[in-house]
Amino acid sequence: MLDAEEETRILSFLDTMPDEKTVFILALESAMRMRECYTLNVDQVSLKKKTTHLDRTKNGDSRQVPLSSVAIKLLSDYINNQKEQISVRQGRLFPFWNGCTDEHALDITTSELSRTFRNIFRGAKVIDLHFHDIRHEATCRLYEKTKLSDVLIAKITGHRNLRMLQRYTSLRGSDLAVHLW
Repeated sequence: MLDAEEETRILSFLDTMPDEKTVFILALESAMRMRECYTLNVDQVSLKKKTTHLDRTKNGDSRQVPLSSVAIKLLSDYINNQKEQISVRQGRLFPFWNGCTDEHALDITTSELSRTFRNIFRGAKVIDLHFHDIRHEATCRLYEKTKLSDVLIAKITGHRNLRMLQRYTSLRGSDLAVHLW
């Protein structure tokens, strides 16, 4: 799990990397997969409805992901600051992907971006962290910060069954202790 000090180091390291920082925070705030983040198009984001619509998910289903207040501000600022670049990319939010939906091309982009984040995490001195771990962390935070049921959290994360969702939850004992008498 990602502790507060590690998260601070990563965010500081990402200060000069707005695209990567936005993807990192978006994943942490939404529990979206890396590919779901980097393939986002501006038309998929509804700041007004506080959601993003994903039509490219790992399990083949589309889903609507609610956005936290942090994610809404993040995406609003990013879209405003990157308006010209997003337009040049034909609406793609992030520069990592060229828009090709071929599975091989997507796999290459995912691999390259995974490598980039591995180097970022190492540079921030957060050893043994992989981008996919951010999805685990985000899922745990949904449990820690909300009173949503397993079913509702599964709708957000896109898990088809609760057994798989449980693999993503590794709550800290200290976080659970605050709920006890």
